[in-house]
Parts: sequence; C-alpha cells; structure tokens
Amino acid sequence: MGNGRSLFKSLVLLCLLVSAERGFVQSTDMEGCKDYPLFNRMPGYSIRACSDLDFDVHVFRDSQLNEIWVEGRSHYIRYTIESRTKMPSQI
Repeated sequence: MGNGRSLFKSLVLLCLLVSAERGFVQSTDMEGCKDYPLFNRMPGYSIRACSDLDFDVHVFRDSQLNEIWVEGRSHYIRYTIESRTKMPSQI
C-alpha cells in the first residue's frame, strides 16, 4: 500500500508540473491566440500572430503552375521559436 500512495503522489506532482509548464509556454503567446485543437505545438515555440476568418480565399498552384482558388473558413497561426530553444532538424 505504501508504494501505491507514493506512486499516486508522484503522478499528481507530474501532472502539476506539466500543467504549470504548459501555462508558462502559452503565456508568451500573442493575446487572443491559441493552438488549433487538432495539432500539437512543438516545445519552445510561441504564437506571434493569428487570425480566424469565417470567409477568405487562398490561391494554390498545381504542378503546371495553374492557379487554384479555394474559398472558405481560414485559420492562420504563425509560430516563432523562443531564443533559448534548440533549432529543430529539417525533418
């Protein structure tokens, strides 16, 4: 029973540390911006700009450089790396 309590205390402490660290990271984000719910943020990055438009247009180009116009809802989030964070690999 003693090991179970120790494990429980360790898990609670770990959860508190993770939530505190996540809150710290997000506190450097631009006001009003948040992560898109379907993607995880890379550690050491913060949001510097964002927009969420009900209607917008974006122009894509296919392999023959033809323009393809796509209209609809638009989510834009620009992340920047924090100064003390190691640069990620190209992969």
